[in-house]
Amino acid sequence: MRPNIDYIKAEMKKRNWSGSKLAMKMGISRMEVSRILRGEHVGGKKCIAGLINTFPDSPLETLFFLD
Repeated sequence: MRPNIDYIKAEMKKRNWSGSKLAMKMGISRMEVSRILRGEHVGGKKCIAGLINTFPDSPLETLFFLD
């Protein structure tokens, strides 16, 4: 399962959030968010839970590529 980077970036832009703000909301480090947004890291359980909790109205199929 990979995060949908384009969707996450669009949601960040809509909310006027920085990477630091997203990291705080997700409960992970700014560095991990940066690596995820660059496509260098898919994240672990904490990242998945953080995205689901940060964007609770977004379906899993929108937040993630289920491959």
